[in-house]
Amino acid sequence: MTTPSKKPKNGELTDSQKADNKLLSKSRIFVEHLIRRVKIFKIIKDFV
Repeated sequence: MTTPSKKPKNGELTDSQKADNKLLSKSRIFVEHLIRRVKIFKIIKDFV
């Protein structure tokens, strides 16, 4: 499990850290949507 980089006290994230966080966010969203689809499919399967 990977966690995003956090802003240090009295500072900013580097451009590299921002890019890494953005990639991580896109991957996380993809996985979360996939899990949602699996759950919906299970509900439909149990309903029919």
